[in-house]
Amino acid sequence: MISDTGTHINIIRDCFFNELWNEKKLQVADNIFTDDFITESIGLESSGWASIHGIGPTSMKHHIMWWLDIIPDAKMQVIDITATGDTVITNWELRGTMRGTIFGINPTNQQVHIFGCTVSYFQGDKINLNKTLFDKLGFFQQISILPSTESILKKE
Repeated sequence: MISDTGTHINIIRDCFFNELWNEKKLQVADNIFTDDFITESIGLESSGWASIHGIGPTSMKHHIMWWLDIIPDAKMQVIDITATGDTVITNWELRGTMRGTIFGINPTNQQVHIFGCTVSYFQGDKINLNKTLFDKLGFFQQISILPSTESILKKE
């Protein structure tokens, strides 16, 4: 099967980010993810995704609902998107207000801006695998789990 990078980009931008995340139409997940879809965190630690959220379209619904419990007004914006073959790379930003508890940290009601990158792998016209990296340090600094970079680097 020949991949259609234009269609893949549209699925990511229009369906994944706009409809699924921003419009919160969770049923869209059933149309854009394979039954064995998984996602992985890019980084040193294991994401534990499958044990927490499972596999398939429902896993993404659970993931989005988890984030919406923390940041109910979350809005995703695509910063840059490119595709080659069956792979789409998306740089994105999530903005919203922390109104829920995360990692034992109570709501701060602070505006947060989370930057990240997701590499999506397609099987035909559905996403089979997402690999995501996001700026956890910046997020943790914004919600006061960690000190600012300036204070960390400050010389006395």
